[in-house]
Amino acid sequence: MRDAGIPLKLDVAEAVTRELSLQGSLPLTELPRLASALVDSEGSLRVNLRFSSDAQALGRLRGQLSGELRLLCQRCLRPMPWALEAGFDLCLVGSEAEEERLLENCEPVLAEGGQLALREALEDEALLALPIAPRCASPDCASGAGETSGQEVGDNDRPGDTRPNPFLALKGKFPAR
Repeated sequence: MRDAGIPLKLDVAEAVTRELSLQGSLPLTELPRLASALVDSEGSLRVNLRFSSDAQALGRLRGQLSGELRLLCQRCLRPMPWALEAGFDLCLVGSEAEEERLLENCEPVLAEGGQLALREALEDEALLALPIAPRCASPDCASGAGETSGQEVGDNDRPGDTRPNPFLALKGKFPAR
């Protein structure tokens, strides 16, 4: 296993024949789609990969991604650390027809012209591992800016906010359900 930078593209036939194993880090700044889903793009992902042969496809790519990412808590709207630990097992295919044929048996990834867009495939796996609505574990998270106070309609949700509530004018205008 060699520790190296993770290449943009890789020749699938060569990687499978050599049963290539790669370890390395991938800076978040080089993963623009993932970076756009994060609070910042500081840090990197640790990558462990192993290529092997597969009777049904061009080859197989098994691996692990790990790293600490900073996401935005959807409850308190503050940055929070989140540990990414994602394993994957991909079948490498050469055409869309093969991709459709193997869809039920494994997770296929298209390697057009025998070349795998490796960083793009790894970025896809990292994006799939992200939580849909991240929430921090902080005990004071519920009192953050994203939560309502549970008071009556017309009361302001933020302490010290003296602006009139625009919904107060609608109170009593519609039948209760």
